[in-house]
Amino acid sequence: MDQNTQPVPMLYNQSSISLPLNENAFKEFIVSLLGQPETIEGYVEGEFEIDMGGLEYLNSQIDSRIDKQNISSLLEFRAKLFFNDGSSTSFNGLQSFLGHNEIRPLICEGFLFTWTYLVKFNNKQASEKQEISISSLKENTPEAKRTKRRKIFLDIEALAKAPKISYSIRCTDKDWGIEIIELIRRCSSRFIKVSSSVGINFRRKMVENFELVEFFCLFLGTILSFVMIEQLSTLDLKICNDLASQADQYIKGGASLERKINFLTQLVSSCNSKRASFSVVFPLGTLFLSMFVVPVIIYKIIQLPNYRFLLFTEESKKERDEYFRKLADRKTFWIVTVLVGLIIGLLGNYIFTFLINIFVK
Repeated sequence: MDQNTQPVPMLYNQSSISLPLNENAFKEFIVSLLGQPETIEGYVEGEFEIDMGGLEYLNSQIDSRIDKQNISSLLEFRAKLFFNDGSSTSFNGLQSFLGHNEIRPLICEGFLFTWTYLVKFNNKQASEKQEISISSLKENTPEAKRTKRRKIFLDIEALAKAPKISYSIRCTDKDWGIEIIELIRRCSSRFIKVSSSVGINFRRKMVENFELVEFFCLFLGTILSFVMIEQLSTLDLKICNDLASQADQYIKGGASLERKINFLTQLVSSCNSKRASFSVVFPLGTLFLSMFVVPVIIYKIIQLPNYRFLLFTEESKKERDEYFRKLADRKTFWIVTVLVGLIIGLLGNYIFTFLINIFVK
């Protein structure tokens, strides 16, 4: 022990040990240790993959930058993985996490990494605690539910939402925190898969402005409904002419007056029933398809890959490989789908003509 260091006496009693320290001095020490932290947050968005090597890269970049700037020491590293069966596993220490080999056949669906440092800034007398967090959580994890600000419904906008890597830092020096958060943003962006092809950019613009596609579908559906109503009106006129011809022929026949009246009543009733069902079902069906069905089909065709692979288990790696195998077959699938759609369109035209002939009779 240093000769200049004064020993601190400890006072014992039956239930506790107390240190006779000055209360104000102790408070000042705790405040200097904790500091007055501010929180800075952000995220990067897009399809991504991350594995053990990615975590080691993040850790080396963060630790190297903090160590070069100031006198610092890593107090704690914590990691938490979330799996598709609702369970989670926590780790204390980087080596504990890197050495883990998940034996259960589970897919990793979320992670939370936290670094806690003591940093001695040049303008401060004591080291202060700084905390860095990087995460990617699904909506069904407890942490995600606590941070969710609003309910997301299952609509096109929600389906188009890209996965995220979120990050935050609780720091006592704002300038230092902004510099570290920018480093984390650049490091996290390395995991995002970005494609700059013309086709991908066009599809991305369509997804981002999908309300215009929905409006176009509704506009086209409305036009088709009016065209259909006009055709049905022409059909009504033809039905009326046929009705008048049939009634004229029957009236000139030799049937009794009562039978003639019954015939006319049944003929008009049957005709009105067919016209009502035919005139309502087809225009309304066209509007329904243009508002709800066609936009979903278009979105399924143009949607971008929307994946996040957390490759911390063998099952997650198998899921990634299976996904890209299916993605490779997607182009062929949609070519076949378009061809089938053209065939269905031609058949639909014949079916529509056939139904018109049925209702005319």
